[in-house]
Amino acid sequence: MPKRKDFDSWVGCRMKSGELKERFDMLNKALCILSGGLDSAACLGWAVNNYNEVSTIFFNYGQKTYSREAKCVKKLTQHFEIKDNQVIDIPWLSGFGVSGLFNQDTFLDESNEKNEYVPFRNSIMLSIATAYAESEKMDAIVIGSTGGDHICPDNSPDFITAFQELIKNGTMIKTDITIEAPLINGDKVTSIELATENNVPLQHTWSCHNNIEFACGQCSNCRSRLDAFSIVSKDDPIKYERQ
Repeated sequence: MPKRKDFDSWVGCRMKSGELKERFDMLNKALCILSGGLDSAACLGWAVNNYNEVSTIFFNYGQKTYSREAKCVKKLTQHFEIKDNQVIDIPWLSGFGVSGLFNQDTFLDESNEKNEYVPFRNSIMLSIATAYAESEKMDAIVIGSTGGDHICPDNSPDFITAFQELIKNGTMIKTDITIEAPLINGDKVTSIELATENNVPLQHTWSCHNNIEFACGQCSNCRSRLDAFSIVSKDDPIKYERQ
């Protein structure tokens, strides 16, 4: 099926206006969970090139890097000309657990990577995304979960499979919403490759877990990102405090 921008040339002049509207209503719609990071940005590019209509949803859950992420989300949605961009505030999530993603005084590096986990975060975000997607009768939710991330269990293939079953059993208005996780069997190298294929401006992404002027180059996210760029023999377009 053609993308929305190619729709007019695809249908030609044979359809009447009523038929044209009906056909537009049938076009696939996807909701992309966007954080401004490498993985979700790559998946946004993938969604734009695989669905005719794409919306985004971004969460402010009390993370200390919120302002950095928000700027990247704005740049990415502008680049891909996304019109429907939802920002959901769930600051109460920062009250659960002691994750270093919330504490401004905690500098995260590879030695404390397990301190990056936020209890059940992806489940909460997927639940909210499902509610919005169902209300808007969307066909898919796109998430940037990578199978190579072994820190957070709610990033795993088994988790995505389980949540797909939850959507099937827990929705009523639209029961066939599909979770699309293009990176679920990949890693950061896969993310870079997917982003490159879909012309994602990676200079407008923020992966670092620390809220500083430039990416720290020391947290687990920075290290895996830098390692991946090294493997593909490319320079990371963002700046680092140290590498």
